[in-house]
Amino acid sequence: MSTVHTGADDALFDQGSEPEPLTPATPRELKRLIRDWRAGRATKSVMEAFHDAYVVLIGALMIGAMIVNVVLKAQRVVAQCETESCLSARTILPWAAFAAATAAALAISRLFGPVLASAAEGFWLLDAPIQRAKLLGLRLVAAVAAALIGGAAVGALISALTGSSLSAVLVWAGATGLSCAAAVAFAAAQQGAERHRATHLASYFFGLLGL
Repeated sequence: MSTVHTGADDALFDQGSEPEPLTPATPRELKRLIRDWRAGRATKSVMEAFHDAYVVLIGALMIGAMIVNVVLKAQRVVAQCETESCLSARTILPWAAFAAATAAALAISRLFGPVLASAAEGFWLLDAPIQRAKLLGLRLVAAVAAALIGGAAVGALISALTGSSLSAVLVWAGATGLSCAAAVAFAAAQQGAERHRATHLASYFFGLLGL
């Protein structure tokens, strides 16, 4: 009789000791956890962050004013350009800037990512059983947006320095920005597939065109 009770108790103990299956964390939960962890370890106060933002804003305004002044002076000088070599240079320079900006976007993407992750994130998160696309998607969008803005700025600046009209400046800004954004997206696709030869060839091709 005692043997029967002992066997029943063992069976109940075995059933109760089985661990419940754990549900893996979602990428959103991991991002929230990382954000909360970083927020609790901030090294700057609100006043220090405000001071840094103020310095950056003043510096950006000063550099912007200098660039606008240089562009206006260059346009006045270029407006007097009538020789054949000068006119051909005005035509070629925006194309060279277009190719050089695209080559730079490809080269920078090849060197730094374009999707960046710290060593800790690569060790703890990227090896976890989660979807990397949801975890790193916003970083890719930020890289493409930065390439779009940077390329547009380069295209607008070079075309404005050559004395182009406002419509031409807008066209060159849009074309260069879209080309740089497409280059970063292409490099990211090659990075995900662990292929880099096409990125090398494309960067060399656009670099030669820029020269």
